[in-house]
This record gives sequence, structure tokens and C-alpha cells, in this order.
Amino acid sequence: EKTLVSDRPFLPVVRTRSQSFSDNLAAMIPQAQTFCPYALSAEAFAGAAFGENILGLFRLSGQTILITEYSVQTGDTLAYKQMAQVAYGYGVVPILRETKDPSGKICAILLPTDEQRLLPGDRLFLLSSINGLRRIERGEKTPPRHWRVTADTRPSVASSPSIIERFTQLTNCNPEQARQFIEQIPAAIDIELYDYQAARLIQALQSQLPVRLSPIR
Repeated sequence: EKTLVSDRPFLPVVRTRSQSFSDNLAAMIPQAQTFCPYALSAEAFAGAAFGENILGLFRLSGQTILITEYSVQTGDTLAYKQMAQVAYGYGVVPILRETKDPSGKICAILLPTDEQRLLPGDRLFLLSSINGLRRIERGEKTPPRHWRVTADTRPSVASSPSIIERFTQLTNCNPEQARQFIEQIPAAIDIELYDYQAARLIQALQSQLPVRLSPIR
């Protein structure tokens, strides 16, 4: 029993009445988890001031994470954005998307994939810091990297339609741009992708259309 107690790390959780005291305590006892209810409430109110629904919050690695619900409307900074643009551009974590299927029935998608595109009328639940909510409100996305996609071997005629569709889903190209690129292979096309998108593009196409990606800048 003594051995178990001695091997157990000392991880105190301390509730304070002052954020400055929390900061000082964390500096003196780095392993301590400190929180000030007033400071947490202030961040929740600040998030709600952006017009979104704050469902809850928690502390993670010394940062307050807000569980936020967005109702996507036409003209919003989230409308018609790919989930990859939302996640990597704004630095947030989409956890649930509510949308309508082709029959008009509401469906919930847990951990939506990068290629899904938000539509007016959707609801999006995400994890974000107050800074992430502020960036969404202002439309301040981290810009993606510029890549040159090169393909040397033209796919078969039978597989081209599915490759064009997949290429369109995984990039910001429209179907016509994707079709022209595929039909002109060997060819190259310049696109904008976040690093995770670029890695997924290579992985998704490697069996049908091996491509090389080179950063332009």
C-alpha cells in the first residue's frame, strides 16, 4: 500500500477566487490544476457575446475549452465551408454536424470528415477556445499552403469519373477543373490545401491515381 501511494503522482486540483492567484499558484506548483469559476464564467459570457450557444466548458492544458453550438445561416463565415477549412483554418474541433439528408430528414454526423461542406440550416457542435470563436466571428482563417499536384499516369476511362469526384471532394477544385486536370495527365495543377488535407489526398488517390505534392511556398 505504501508503495502504491508513493508511486502515485501528486496532482492537486485547486479552486480559487482570483485568476491572478490561480496563475501564481500554477507557477509555484506546476502539477496543480487551478481554476477560477469567475474567470471561466467570464469566458463563457464572452463566447456567448458572439451570438453562439455555449453548451459547456472545461479546462485542458491550462486553457478554457468551450463546447459551442453554431446554427449556420446564409452569409455566415461558416456557410459553404469545408470541414477542413473550419478545423484547420480556425483551429477548432468539429464534433457533431446536424444536417438534412436528400429526403429532408435531419441526421446527425459524429466527427464529420474533412470533405463535408456546411450548408445553411446545418447545426455544428465544436470545441474551441475563446480565440477560435473570435476568429470564426471575424472570418480570420489561417491560410492553407500552396501545393503543386503532379500526376504522370493517366487513369483508365472507366475510373476517371470516380477519380474526378473524389478529387473534387478532397480539394477546393470544382468538377470542371478536376476533369481538365485528369484529362491532361501527365499534368500538374496548383491548389491550396492544409497539410492534413494534402496527406489525405495522397492516401485516398494512391490506388487509382498516384500523385506527387510539392509545396510552392
